[in-house]
Amino acid sequence: MRILKNLKFERRDLLAGIIFILYIHSLFFRDKFPGYYTVPLSIAGLALIALPYVVERFFRIRIPTPLFALYVLFVLGGIYIGDFLGFYVYVEHWDKFLHLASGVIITLFGFAVFKLLKNDKVVRRAEAGLYAFAALCVGLASAAVWEIFEFLLDFSIGSNSQRHSTPAGEPLCGQAALMDTMLDIIGAAIGSLVMALVGYVAIKRGKNWLSSFWITSTK
Repeated sequence: MRILKNLKFERRDLLAGIIFILYIHSLFFRDKFPGYYTVPLSIAGLALIALPYVVERFFRIRIPTPLFALYVLFVLGGIYIGDFLGFYVYVEHWDKFLHLASGVIITLFGFAVFKLLKNDKVVRRAEAGLYAFAALCVGLASAAVWEIFEFLLDFSIGSNSQRHSTPAGEPLCGQAALMDTMLDIIGAAIGSLVMALVGYVAIKRGKNWLSSFWITSTK
């Protein structure tokens, strides 16, 4: 009981808990969801929800609620809504929307991490370009890393994450085989560029809303 009294639950924990329960449900009631990869995807969803807590504890940092919420909602949209509810199939361009959103979220994360590494108490307006460039690099790099992951996944288990084959299993050729990958990278790049520009303007003009996304040290 004493341990429970010392625990502090916040709104972000409620959101993460709800999404965690959804993945628990999909794991134990996998027959209700389509697809052959329900179990590994459910486990991946659970791991991704737990990841921010592990990172906070290991690196002794505090991820702010707005950034945390964007992350867990993205995990919800990518696996549960996209795969289990069939949005990738039934909602046109859902995949491209997520790649665009990932560019925004990861670039925002890049701003926060860069500030944490620089250990700046106040972000100076003169450094707006430096912050924006660093954050943009994080966003663009993440898009490339994700496509490498999809390639390795397709290569190892025979999936079709990069849409290199038709639904009937016939391999595509030429630009048709590259179309999905390149559109994903372009979508993420656009999201990253937009967020980098928005962040640049916010810092340059001294807007305070960006500070609500700063990651802080708990050491």
